[in-house]
Amino acid sequence: MAGVASLERTKGPLDALVVSGGLGVGRFAADPRLVGHVRRLSRVSRRVASGCTGAAVLAAAGLLDDRRATPHWQFAPHLADTYPDVRVDQAPRWIRDGNVYTSAGITSALDLTLAFIEEDHGPEPARRVARHLVVHMQRPGDQSQMSVFTAAPQPREGSVRVLAPPSPRTRTTT
Repeated sequence: MAGVASLERTKGPLDALVVSGGLGVGRFAADPRLVGHVRRLSRVSRRVASGCTGAAVLAAAGLLDDRRATPHWQFAPHLADTYPDVRVDQAPRWIRDGNVYTSAGITSALDLTLAFIEEDHGPEPARRVARHLVVHMQRPGDQSQMSVFTAAPQPREGSVRVLAPPSPRTRTTT
């Protein structure tokens, strides 16, 4: 299939059905027509995936029942509470459970996309795409969503900075 087609006219077979997340995902997960089309198209897709909060649409379609899935860590408690049949794991960047994939956030969806390229075409094309996009060459799905590089920086306020131990990169002045 080339270009864009309405869900009603899309028949398949499809290589991948990908549901994006974003604002309003609760409304989309509650839309029986949309959820029905996702369920129908999942049956003619080689693989099904979601990015970030798009996991709610897959869960509403029953595609995550009795499966391990990861959404963005902030959305994980809501997904677990709303869909108790989903085994929510908020730690990894992305998860594959059978032919269903879920990814944690925008960059995790990019990691998953690179994994699809590697799965389908091998590691070298995936590396070329990663280089072109200026992203990490390989971040496996089981890598934590939380980066050690996102720790809080040293405080800028002088009175607070004096109480905090100096960082090797921070010069303190008296």
